[in-house]
Amino acid sequence: VMYMIAPQIPVDTAGYDIKSKQVIMQYNSLFDYLGFIRYKDAGNYMILKSKNVLPRIYAVNKFVIAEELDDALVMIDDNISLDKQVILYKDPDINISNDSLNYEISDIIYTPNKVTFNISINQNGFVIILDQYYKAWKSEVNGEQKEIFKANGMFRAIPVQAGANSVTMYYDNTLQKMALIISLLGVLLIIIIFILEKFRSKIFRKQDNDI
Repeated sequence: VMYMIAPQIPVDTAGYDIKSKQVIMQYNSLFDYLGFIRYKDAGNYMILKSKNVLPRIYAVNKFVIAEELDDALVMIDDNISLDKQVILYKDPDINISNDSLNYEISDIIYTPNKVTFNISINQNGFVIILDQYYKAWKSEVNGEQKEIFKANGMFRAIPVQAGANSVTMYYDNTLQKMALIISLLGVLLIIIIFILEKFRSKIFRKQDNDI
């Protein structure tokens, strides 16, 4: 989270009683612990900005394994360096070196169902995308299908090889298409039943008239 809105907390505590000063100090200590600093005042509220915010897309060359979400959250609470390593839920089977990481991300294009960008990286690593992990999202790196790993509890990580990489993430709406087809078939079935019932009613009325 880059920004947080909170009730206005006085900067100068002069003139406040001891209890109020303690409350103000507690709030300021809490914001500092969470890594937020005062960014802008807005009437009865203030906007706080994170000192530890990460880019929406960035790369790392280290990983640790957490078997459960709770384990990942404990690591995050212990202030693991998420800008240098990623928490995964299974072994990605990728060779990682401990050399200094250098990379450049360019040509980012975001649309609701597709994300594309280029990354040049000096060694094998992971691209972290701070969008929610969901199984329907697929990825390709240089035209080759790549698995998207759940990263840091809820985000996405894609393994990339050293060198230039063209990355594409897209939403695979196969399930949506199947649901649409089933819905259309259901509507078609209702129409057929309606027509048959109407035709049957005409036959019965004709038989009644003949009698």
